[in-house]
Amino acid sequence: AEWRAIPRVDGFTPESIAAVEALTTGIDGRINAALPFSNQAQVLTRLPEILASVDRSVIVTQAGILLLLVQFGVLAGYAVILVAALLLERRRTETALLRARGGGFGHLVSMALGEALLVTVPAVLAAPWAAALLVQAVRLNPALEGVGLETPLPGWSTFTVAIIGGALAILALTIPTLLSGAPIAGVRAAVGRQVGRTLPQRLGLD
Repeated sequence: AEWRAIPRVDGFTPESIAAVEALTTGIDGRINAALPFSNQAQVLTRLPEILASVDRSVIVTQAGILLLLVQFGVLAGYAVILVAALLLERRRTETALLRARGGGFGHLVSMALGEALLVTVPAVLAAPWAAALLVQAVRLNPALEGVGLETPLPGWSTFTVAIIGGALAILALTIPTLLSGAPIAGVRAAVGRQVGRTLPQRLGLD
């Protein structure tokens, strides 16, 4: 007697591939142990090879997504550092003038912190929802129709990551004001000298 079995692929998940592959490997012994008397069965299947190939594909896909997320993180960090460097360059004269007019350390910190909060808090509140909309836009792609991509609403973990990123951004936007503590005479001399500055820097194209 010969039977042909077809697995239900709709029940497969990336987490269950390894378990199903292990169960398929030892299916001969379990079937023969359940058969009466001396009846023996022989199982011919390529399912373990197919599952191993699928497992490798899942790992490659997850690695590609992780690499993309790392690239987004590096790009976001570079943007924050660039803004902080620009603030440090542009605020030297303003900070020196405030110090010359009696502005203390607390005044400068409060002003820089308020500006950082004004820029960062709306971004922290909008980022999780923008991410959900981006996933929704990806899900509407006809090429990904059968993947089963879901777009859940932002949860606490998403907002936690946004808050951590916002805190780092606030810190990066506040530090340049603390570092720009040069006296007004030195700042004016540095701004007046154009030695070592390229034409794009003089025009403010950076």
